[in-house]
Parts: sequence; structure tokens; C-alpha cells
Amino acid sequence: MFMTKLFSILIVLLSTAYAQIDIAQDRPNISWKKIENRDFRIVFPDYAEGSANYVLNLLNYYKPIVDQTYKQHSRKLTVVIRANVAEPNGFVTLAPRRSEWFLTRSSTPLIGSLEWLQALAIHEYRHVTQFDYFNRSNNRLGWFIGGEETLGTLLAISVPSWFFEGDAVWAETKYSDAGRGRSPRFSSRMKALLLTDQIPSLDQILAGDFTKPLPNIYVFGYFLVAKGVNDYGEDFWKQVAARTSDASFNPYAIYHAFKEITGKGFETFYNEMIEDLRLRWGKDYTLPKSNKEYTAYAYPIEDGNNLYYLKKDVKNFWRLFKKDSNSQKEIEIAELATTPDLHRVDISKGKMLYIQNLPHKRYAYESYSDLFELDLNTGEQRRLTENKKVTHPKYSINGKQYLVIERTLDNQWNINLYNSSDTNYKTFKGAPGTQYIEAVWGDKDDIFAIALDELGKKRIVRIDYYLNKNEVIDLTYPTRNNLYSLSFSDDRLYFEADDKGVVNIFSLNTKTLSTGRCSNEPVEASHPFAINDRLFYVSTNGHGSTVEEKDLNCEPISDKYIEKPKSYLGDGASDNYLKSTPVELADFKIFEKEDFTASSYSEYKSSLIPHSWSVLGGRGLQVSARSTNILNSLDVFGAVGRDPEEEANYGALTASYRKYYPILNVGLRLSERQNIVDEDSDEDPIRWTENAYSAGISLPYIVQKNLYQGYHLLSGFGEYITIGDSQGEVEDNLDNENFLGKGLIYQFSFKKSQLQTHLAPRWGMDATLFYEDVDATNVETLDSYLGTADFNFYLPGFGSLHSIHLGASGEYRPESELKYKVQDKYFPIIGYNFSRGYAYEYTPRFHKLEFEYELPLFYPNFDLLHFAFFKRISGRYFFDHTQVVLDENEIALNSTGIELEFDTFVFRKFPLTLGVRFAEKLRDNEQIAEIFIGI
Repeated sequence: MFMTKLFSILIVLLSTAYAQIDIAQDRPNISWKKIENRDFRIVFPDYAEGSANYVLNLLNYYKPIVDQTYKQHSRKLTVVIRANVAEPNGFVTLAPRRSEWFLTRSSTPLIGSLEWLQALAIHEYRHVTQFDYFNRSNNRLGWFIGGEETLGTLLAISVPSWFFEGDAVWAETKYSDAGRGRSPRFSSRMKALLLTDQIPSLDQILAGDFTKPLPNIYVFGYFLVAKGVNDYGEDFWKQVAARTSDASFNPYAIYHAFKEITGKGFETFYNEMIEDLRLRWGKDYTLPKSNKEYTAYAYPIEDGNNLYYLKKDVKNFWRLFKKDSNSQKEIEIAELATTPDLHRVDISKGKMLYIQNLPHKRYAYESYSDLFELDLNTGEQRRLTENKKVTHPKYSINGKQYLVIERTLDNQWNINLYNSSDTNYKTFKGAPGTQYIEAVWGDKDDIFAIALDELGKKRIVRIDYYLNKNEVIDLTYPTRNNLYSLSFSDDRLYFEADDKGVVNIFSLNTKTLSTGRCSNEPVEASHPFAINDRLFYVSTNGHGSTVEEKDLNCEPISDKYIEKPKSYLGDGASDNYLKSTPVELADFKIFEKEDFTASSYSEYKSSLIPHSWSVLGGRGLQVSARSTNILNSLDVFGAVGRDPEEEANYGALTASYRKYYPILNVGLRLSERQNIVDEDSDEDPIRWTENAYSAGISLPYIVQKNLYQGYHLLSGFGEYITIGDSQGEVEDNLDNENFLGKGLIYQFSFKKSQLQTHLAPRWGMDATLFYEDVDATNVETLDSYLGTADFNFYLPGFGSLHSIHLGASGEYRPESELKYKVQDKYFPIIGYNFSRGYAYEYTPRFHKLEFEYELPLFYPNFDLLHFAFFKRISGRYFFDHTQVVLDENEIALNSTGIELEFDTFVFRKFPLTLGVRFAEKLRDNEQIAEIFIGI
């Protein structure tokens, strides 16, 4: 018992120190600064001071506005500006409480037409208001007991994500003149489903659907929140939130609170919302119904008489197809790691330009969006930029040059022109207060672009660089309309724009500035391409979208139609479901004042102030606390407690330092130990002291190539354990014995990315190699070691969603059970077993081979009393072979059978996999049935 507990301590400490590697840091060479006032502290890289001042001014302005619904004053918040991430995003989180904003603005219309940081100031600060308001009643009690980690857990249980995000979208729409609630793109998928009577139930939309995409939590959450406000008033959700906080452990809390206040079941309310939307959308538009599988298209482009386009479905990533002009046969060209929702693509003269989002090798807060070129004839790909942040590439008319929009370190978006040798020969920088987010070539020495002003309003401009004049001419007035996806042909620009609750294609004559409407779609027309009096575009419908081709015949409209909100904004569900008047800021210059003095930010100043704590832990009484600094480069955890099994005290302290490339971990545990004997035994317990000191280093390395992602992780660790004098008779002379443990772990993974419909990676492998050696200072017979290996290979099966898994694993250790026993079951990187159906027994060595074939069987989409929603049933055939040494005999433990897995969504909150295994143990000729659970 003494030796087993000794090893348990070692492995638990090591697993605490090394099992979880956190790489969510920024580069270490950044000089961090701060500005602050009573309500906010803005932490930022020294080269982003202008943006930091702007952010603080925005937050000062919007704080009282966003707070007013909940009628509270939120406490001081730290906002971290992450300036080196390629993707636009932002979030609010706890432990420690903070908000992080990615400085990269969105260059697409997906988040509406607000200025990017203005949108974050409303949306993300609304989350702060929500979190602080929910910190009441039982949630507040949870905070007193366990700090921010406990509060976050209670919020995750009782408050659905749709409420947090829907309420924030409502706020950004209510308190501005744009926001996603005024963007027809935002609700286009839901509109298309309802117009074709594909009406998801409440449980289905919460759980999701493997057979087709459903509107996300932002979309249906916004409509639910907006309808609640429309029906019951602006303080309605405040009342619901207060009652929800009284039932923190109830995953149905918000639904019960809703019924208590309104007397109406939430499902009835949801169905009323769906019917309201269906009637309002169906009043003006119809869509043909179809039983086709979901398929989406993007960027139809004609080149060399062939039509090219991107295409995806629920089973496949975006793929490039060609439709031959003669045979009309569809030919797949390539599968691409691109995101056309964020970055446009272009094709000319048999080549294609597209963007890949790529990670940094070590730091999660550093990423890139680099430009690639694909030869459509040979399939060869070239990487044209290295560690840049570029978007929206476009070839020139003759295909010999190309341009991209590139973001600079100071958050300026420029137009860069390149020649055929990939040399940047021209850069257009926006005038003060102007950013370029998209551009196309004209047919002479000119560029047409969409420019943003300081308010985030868009306008179309012409840049004449003939004889280096670089003259910028406005072709339209600034507007909140979501102008996007420029295409040029024969002196006309074609683009997407909002059009009274839908998105349509418009044209602008670059000579006369006359405007025309070129499509008349019920939901959304996007990605226009005009050539030879024909227009290609993508039209959204009930089963995804289709590529449309029509004569280039645009209906003349008012020149100011796309610019004036009263013209292009409607009063329907797609652009004003909350029934409010757009709030336009009279003077945006107030946000550019630089009234704050920057100072150096002390990264570790508050590192020892805990954000979470507990009086329960382990198996008994334990007082613990955790502190993580704001930049996530230092984490410290400490605990003191009493082990009820041994009736002994202990203390522990661990720290992880993650600022530089190596991740360093140290740990300390001081213990009073005793070997409790049976109550009926006359023997006295053996008591001793035991101290353990651990240290380790980890070297992560992240890799990505096209659709394949992976990592290398090499970790080394050491542990020194000292045993003090004991009271009582001790075997093996352990008094004053010391143990030195040291080892290495290597983990590798390189697998193709998975869609949610994939049961396993389509291709790839992963591996874990572990070795530890433990030496005793005096008693050599206690020396021990452990080596383990685990390999997994993934292959596609015979069907489109079938998968094959091949596994090989094993371990070796000393034959004697009396030696220091290193127990890898405490080390979560392996999770090994013998063949299914056989329990693990101590063995000096074994190796295991496994074969699995998995395939989906049914998609029931069945709700069981709102307790569990069954989304998918899959089947797996397996065969396991284990060669093992037991009692000095080498034997084979083989088993075969099938497993059924039920993918469910339980309590309207959590994904859960329920499994049933039917196995035959071939050695024993025995059949067994087991139930297992996965999360």
C-alpha cells in the first residue's frame, strides 16, 4: 500500500504538470502597455496605442447605454487587444475575468456593417453586463464558494449560449444604425428553411442536425430575444435572468423562469416565433420546395469557356469544380483549405488565387492568412506570401498581375499590386481615416475599391494610377449598406448590396455613375461575375444554394438607392425584427480623442491574486486557489488539505510559465503519510513524511498543410521524492530513502480536418511515446521504469462517411511487482486497455493491435421528452488482438464484436455519446454486453 500511494503521488503530480499544454499566448517580444480609467483597463502592444485610445473611448460611450437594460453598473474590466491574429473575433471570459479583442477587422459582411471595433464595443461589453448581472443569488453563492471557475460552470449549466449571443446581437442592433439584426445575410439560412417548410423544432435547432446546417445560436438566439422584448418589454429578459440565477444547477432554468413569468411554455413561444417569421417572410416571397441534399456554391467564374466554382456539402470541404463548356460535365479539380465566407477567390488564365488561414508554430495569438496559387491544369500549388495577413486576391484583366488587401502591423489595410514574378510594385495606402477592404482591376490604369471611413461606412472609389497620379475619386457616398464582392466588366462594377430584406446584385456604371439592380432573389444573391453580357451569381435556396446564369440586363434604379437607409432598409423580419429606429452617431470624432496616458503594463503584477478557489477538492477537505495572469503566461495553483483515507495533512504548489517558447512547469508537494491497516488488525499504522519536487519542460510545434493539421509535442520531466523517518515497522528499509524519476513524452498528430458529420479523420495518424525511469538512492531493488507506445492510423472506408481505424499500442516494465510501480493509468495520454472485454492485470509487457470499421446508420432526429435529442446512430465493427505476459506465460487475448453509438444532446445543453458494446471474448468463448458513455 505504501509503494502504491508513493507512485500515485508521482504520477498525479506529473499528469497535473504535463497533461495539458496551453499555447494561448502572444509572442514574447511584445512590449505591453496600458491605459485606464475608473471602468476599464486596456492592455495593448505598444504599436497599437491609437487603437487602444479608440477602444477606451468607444467603451466609455457605450457602457451606460449597454448597461441600461439590466440597470446596473458593471465593475472594472480589463480588455486585452490581440493585434497579431489574422481572423476577426472577440470574446469575454472568466478565470480571469477579461475581454479579448482581435484587432483584425472583418473584411466581409458577415458581422453586419458596423465599424469592427464599434461592433465589439457593444457586443462584447454586453456579455460583460450579462455575466455581472447573472452573478447574483445562487450564482453569487457559487462565486463565494469557488470564484470565477465555479461561476462560469454554473452559468454554463443554467444559461444557454443562444441567450448570451442572441441578446448581444440584439444590443448591437438596438443601439446602433446597423448590427447583424439589420443585415439580410445574417438570417438568410433561416429564411430559406422557413420558406420551404423545413421548420426545425426547438430541440432540433438547439442540438443541430448532421444532415443539413441549421441557423446558429446567434441567429435563432437573436430572434428569440427580440420577440421576447417585442412581446413583454425591454426589461423582460432581466426578469428571466434573475429567476434563472435562483436555479443554478438546473439546465432547464431559463425555460422554467420563462414560463413562471409569462405563463407560457417556452416551446410554444418558440413555435410562435417561427410562425411569425414564416408568415412575414412568406408574405412577399416564395421558394420552391426540394428534397435535395444540402449543397452550397461560391464564386462562379468563367475562364477559357469553362465555368469554375467552389462547392461543398455536409460530407465534404470546399472543392473546386469545372463545368466543361461543351459537355457540361462537372469535373472536380481540387479540395481546398479555404474559407470563401472570409476570403474571396479568383481565377484567370488557368490559375486560381485563394487564401489559407495558418497558425503560428507556437503561439495561438499569432496567425496568418497567406496567399496561394493553384495551377488548374497541373494541380501544382505555390505559396505566394509567407506569414502575412492578406485577403481578397484579384487578377488583372490580362491575368499577368494580381492584387491583395494586406493588413499592416498598425492595423492599416492597403492595396498591394504584384507582377508575374511576385514582386510588389505598387502600394495604395488609404488617406487618414480611410481603409481599403476590397479591390478589383479596371481595364486601364485604374483600380476600383471598397473603402471604409472612420465610421465604418463603405463607399466605392476609383484609384487612377496612370502616370502615378494616384488620384482617388469617390463613386458613391458613404453608406451602412453591406457592399461586397466587387466584379468589373465593360466599364461596370457588379457587387452585392442589401435590398429591403434581401441581398441582390447591383451594377454601377463607372463612367456615368448610373445604378442598376441585376437580380431579384427572394433570399440572397452573392458572388457576381459578369462576362460577355452574361451574369453568374450564387442564389440561396432551401437546400443550400445554386449557381445562376442570366442575361446581363440590369433594371435602372435611383443612383442613391444603395446609399440611403430609407431606400435599402425595409421594415421586415430580415432587417428590423426588433422594430426600432436605427441610432446613428452624430459625431464619430469623439472616439478618436487621445486623452489617456499610456504606461507600461506589469504582466505579473496581480499574478498571485486568485480568481478561483475552493474548500472542497481531492477526496476530502482541501482549501485551494488558482491565479492566472491576464496574458495567460503564468498560472499558479496552491492547495492545503487533509486526506481522509490516511488521516494525514498535505500541501501542494504548482506553477506553469508559458511566455517563451519552452513551457516550464514546477511542482511541490509536502505530505504527512500513514499506512492505514484494517480495523480488525492489531498492527499500528506506519507514519512517515514524504516530499515531492517536480520540474518539466515542453516544446510544442504546430503544423498545418492544406486541410491537414497537427502538432509535435516533446516534454521532459523530473521528480525528486524524499521519504522521512517512519514510525513503525517498514519493509524494504524505506526510511530516509530518496527516489529520482525522469522521463520523456513525445506526442505527434497529423490528420485531415474533420467536418461534424465525419465519425473519424479521413486520413492521418497520431502517436504517443512515453518513457520514465525511477531510481532509488539506497535500495537498488526498488528501481523501476515504464515505457509505453500508442499509434493510431485513420483511413477512409468504402462509403462516403465510412472510416477505418488501425491501432497499435503496448508497454513494458519490470517483471517484479515489488519494484517501484509506475502506473500509467494516471497519465491521461494513453488510456490503454487490453482487448475489449478483458480487464487489465499487472504485466511486464504487452502489445495490442486493433481494427475498427465505423459507419453512420440512421439520423433519427428524435426528441425524448426534452431530455435527450437523438441525432445520429452509428455502428462499429472491431477486432482486438492483445499479446500479453501473465504469470510468466505469454497468452493471446482476442475479442471481436460490434458497437452502437448514439449521438445525443441531453438536457437541451450538452452533447453526449451513449454506446452499447456486444463483444465475444474468443479465448474464453464468452459473449458480453456493455454500456459506455463518451462526451
